[in-house]
Amino acid sequence: MPHDGKPLYAARLNSFKVGAEHYWPGKNRITTVDLLERAAAVDGLNAADLNFPDHFEGTGAVELSSAMDRLGVRLNGLAMRYYSDPAFKLGA
Repeated sequence: MPHDGKPLYAARLNSFKVGAEHYWPGKNRITTVDLLERAAAVDGLNAADLNFPDHFEGTGAVELSSAMDRLGVRLNGLAMRYYSDPAFKLGA
């Protein structure tokens, strides 16, 4: 999605997991696209921060990009997570 010069109003995507049992009653697995759809419902929000690999598990980059375009949400930031690398145990 091209940047039109408007300021970006972003949120961390994991914030939208809060209250998932009430927002998606009976749903066992919340996907990244579900979280993007919930985020896009916030008036004025037009960007999101994702984590890699977390938000890409079960959802490919092309699918995420397509969903973000459809929802009018831009990628604001991509945080790399190194869960299995002992060198990053205390942080980057």
